[in-house]
Amino acid sequence: MKKEILAAALSAALLLTACSTSGVDSSSGQREEEHILTLSDQAVTLDGQALTQNAEGAVTLSNDIVYYHDNTGEDYGEGTQADMHTQEEAEAHTVVTIREAGAYRVSGTLSAGQLAVDLGDEAKRNPEAVVTLVLDGVDITCTVAPAVIFYSVYECDEAWVAYDEGETEDYSVLPADVDTSAAGANVVLADGSVNQVNGSYVARIYKEGTTKKLHKYDGAFYSKMSMNIDGEAEGTGSLSITAENEGLDSELHLTINGGQINIQAQNDGINTNEDGVSVTTINGGGLQINAGLGEEGDGIDSNGHIVINGGAVFSMASDHSPDGGLDADGEILINGEKAVFNTPFDALKAGIGMVHQEFSLIPGFSAAENILLNREPVKWNPASEIFGDRLSTLHYKEMEEQAGKERQLRDYLIRRIQEEIPHCRLNGHRERRLPGNVNFTFQGLQGEPLLLALDMKDICVSAGAACHAGSLEPSHVLTAMGLSPQEASGALRFTLSGENTREELDQVVECLKESAARLRSMSPEYEAFCTVQSEK
Repeated sequence: MKKEILAAALSAALLLTACSTSGVDSSSGQREEEHILTLSDQAVTLDGQALTQNAEGAVTLSNDIVYYHDNTGEDYGEGTQADMHTQEEAEAHTVVTIREAGAYRVSGTLSAGQLAVDLGDEAKRNPEAVVTLVLDGVDITCTVAPAVIFYSVYECDEAWVAYDEGETEDYSVLPADVDTSAAGANVVLADGSVNQVNGSYVARIYKEGTTKKLHKYDGAFYSKMSMNIDGEAEGTGSLSITAENEGLDSELHLTINGGQINIQAQNDGINTNEDGVSVTTINGGGLQINAGLGEEGDGIDSNGHIVINGGAVFSMASDHSPDGGLDADGEILINGEKAVFNTPFDALKAGIGMVHQEFSLIPGFSAAENILLNREPVKWNPASEIFGDRLSTLHYKEMEEQAGKERQLRDYLIRRIQEEIPHCRLNGHRERRLPGNVNFTFQGLQGEPLLLALDMKDICVSAGAACHAGSLEPSHVLTAMGLSPQEASGALRFTLSGENTREELDQVVECLKESAARLRSMSPEYEAFCTVQSEK
């Protein structure tokens, strides 16, 4: 039976609340029953009673941890040598597993350990299978897997569970209305507490005899179910995550309502990874992300959607790969107080007329002028202060001046190209575009030869769209705008700054005219195009 996911329009009147019933009121600091779980390398106690290895109970203690074994072959999983760990290293970890629903105030240190939550196979459909971790001064380090992981609790998005298990054919999501308040995975940062999580990951391990996923946990702090993170009444508790791979992950939805969260990640800072479904929602608190410290990584990456309703979000991505402070395959909705991103991000939804935008807030680049919110353009108001070792302070007035200079140069270059080079097409709206962005398709030419010709004259341009850099395939952005694959392959992108001059643009136009004419003289495609045009 074929399944189909339906992406609902922003303006739809129907209100979808994927997880609709009330959860724990973490902001009040009051819970019906709260267990005290104290971690230590010497002894772990629950409500003052020491736990013993492999004994049954609400919380268990063991050395049984999921990790990627060394000395395994290709039939075991997708891991490389760098992902593997020895049995000796794994068994040196103390695994504290919560097995009964309830609220647990957790403190103490595990220098080699893992805090896990596993309420059993039936928990996913049980609304009572809810665990709240109140982190009140924890320090957990795990070198072979996530340091904190929710395996099995209640999944509040019951519609998704039914769809995922083949019980229903359709699933729809309104990103702005996803409500995870009833989620089974909850984390609260106790007021005044400082919490540190240092975690690794588990590369994809196959189910025996297949290539289907048995285990794959990319984040240092990980949940297989929808998860909430909040602070207590004052919102002063902090959580610092240092990640060997990704930082804070959920396989479905993630909602951040409060607390102060700092993430240092080699890959993505935050990742929600169900394609076309997951929603990352930020309603409050403070979020500082320094991601992509390895080879790549987005600040906040959702395979579905991102919604920012409040709080202060500072998201830094890799500065040496085409990643973004925000990256979503679906919609990005920004309604918040302060949101700062240091690299371009985009939201592209094919087939429903969504506007594609890119934003940059790094020195030398200007912010986009508008974001699309409920189909109405809203003025982008960049923060006046930005911190982080890869960001410098930007001022709104300076950015406006910079954007004004870029618009003038952009319009000048567009006008000259359109007037002086025949059979060219401006891709995108004439005015509703980034101040320093110019993108043209030249009929009968591929972008790459023209790019190389200009490069030999010390003029740096790019082929395709910004988010498609490095790919040899036609840009999905340009084809979604109506260009044929052949036209998209012929696109050339010019990126300007306020430091460029008209004299430099004059030189660009002259070199472009000469190069285009020379390459077209050798192009059978262009000759055929001109023949067709002459016969019309």
